[in-house]
Amino acid sequence: MFSVTSPCRTLQLLRKAVGTLPHRLALLMAVIALTVLFVAIAETGNLNAATAALNTDSPHEAEGGVLTYPMIAVADSSASGGSYVVQSASVSERNGSATYRFYIPQPGRFQVKGKVETTSSSSNSYQLIVDSHSSYTWAFQYPLSQWTWVFGPEFELTSGYHSIVLMNQEPNTKIDKIELRTRELDATIASPPPSPTPSATPSPTPSATPSPTPSATPSPTPIPAATNLLYVSTTGSDSNPGTSSSPLKTLQRALDMAQPGTTILLRAGTYASNVETRREGPITVQAESGSVYLDGSAGSKNGPRIVHSYYTWKNIEIKNTNEGLRVERAHDVLLEKISVHHVKNECVRFRFASSVTYIDGLVHDCGLTGNGEGVYIGLAPEQQSKFNGNPDPTFAHIARLKAYNVSEGVDVKENARAIVEDSEVWAAWDKNSGAIDFRSDGNEAYRNYLHDNKGAGIRMGGDKRGSTSDQDCDGVDCWGRDNVLRGNRSDKNLYGYKFMWGPQDADCSNVGFGNTNGLYYYGSDVTWRLIC
Repeated sequence: MFSVTSPCRTLQLLRKAVGTLPHRLALLMAVIALTVLFVAIAETGNLNAATAALNTDSPHEAEGGVLTYPMIAVADSSASGGSYVVQSASVSERNGSATYRFYIPQPGRFQVKGKVETTSSSSNSYQLIVDSHSSYTWAFQYPLSQWTWVFGPEFELTSGYHSIVLMNQEPNTKIDKIELRTRELDATIASPPPSPTPSATPSPTPSATPSPTPSATPSPTPIPAATNLLYVSTTGSDSNPGTSSSPLKTLQRALDMAQPGTTILLRAGTYASNVETRREGPITVQAESGSVYLDGSAGSKNGPRIVHSYYTWKNIEIKNTNEGLRVERAHDVLLEKISVHHVKNECVRFRFASSVTYIDGLVHDCGLTGNGEGVYIGLAPEQQSKFNGNPDPTFAHIARLKAYNVSEGVDVKENARAIVEDSEVWAAWDKNSGAIDFRSDGNEAYRNYLHDNKGAGIRMGGDKRGSTSDQDCDGVDCWGRDNVLRGNRSDKNLYGYKFMWGPQDADCSNVGFGNTNGLYYYGSDVTWRLIC
């Protein structure tokens, strides 16, 4: 608790202090400052947070946020304020949150920064949500055995109050301080309500001539301690209860049995790929240890279908299927270290879904007999008639993807939207498209490395919205405009960047060399130009 001199008494003292001044302007300014202070106190119930609202660009103790169990504050003398925030390791994943409220005096571009400590290179991320946007996975690349400042995503914010919510993706990731940094302006954290915008992870280092690596065996994320676990083993039986000593035999049986809060642990081995979720989560499916394969028997079976929300899949390799992994009519799905390869059609498909996050993925050798997208997002307009004419507004966030031997690495259809960052695509074969193909408006690409592809590095432009063929696509009648490109590198493609329609939100941080027909291509309707 705290005590503050009453506003009336404070004003009496101020009148006495400024009584000798020729003007009352100083008193007016003091009253305004006090009003801001008391409003902040009323909102946060904390004098320190209220005082911080008058400061700029200062870090704040993580334990000062609104914490919901099992996100807890733990006393530790090494932490700056004597405590840090962490999710209790004794409960299952993706529970709890820490909420911070901050005030922006003027609009601008801001970046989250945190002082963190992690226990391993795989248990090292938060889900970060700003206001009511989709979640962003804020991952730290390697173990940090001592408190270290790390940069998070950047985003545009309007003036006024906003909220940041940290949801722990994995146990044992500690945070000591949180800061909102700005380039043009300052903002400060005050305190509470929740969802992300893009970006910031280390820039990929271009390799001169990439050597496509065969699909790597994913490294399993440490298993959270929990009582609601189901074990699956190739030597188990589906009549077993699914305990560690009496595991199930098939993943489908585990999905049939799983209830919200269940973690399914797959022991090393090969399982049938054609499985489907049965109910809403949160439910986690991951390798317990070793290599776990979901095999489609030479393309005779489809890959897994996630058709319910709040699922996490980790450290699994899917191969030799007819259709690859699909997420359909679901939201809040996390795919981490999932590799998909040697698929007759597209490797990964997101359709009528939202808040899908795919990180550290690997896709290759897609489209052996059909469509060959590495990651296919949304629905082409000509296919809407199969779905009662409904457009598909899928939203997905892709980070650190590697894709090769595909038609396109990431293909975003006309009504969908995606953020793609820190990813690498090579050996994409569609010469009329791009390694990343944005056919809708308002997509975002940050720090991607696109090289040695038959088409463009990044292509922007989709179908025309109207029915006539002579519309001006610098106007509003064409899909694929206003896409954000920052810090991408496009080398040795047909074109570096292919602007079918305009305008686009691209700047000169997008570079490239050795592209056969030049760095830029502009469609015949495009009057907008990127001048560097």
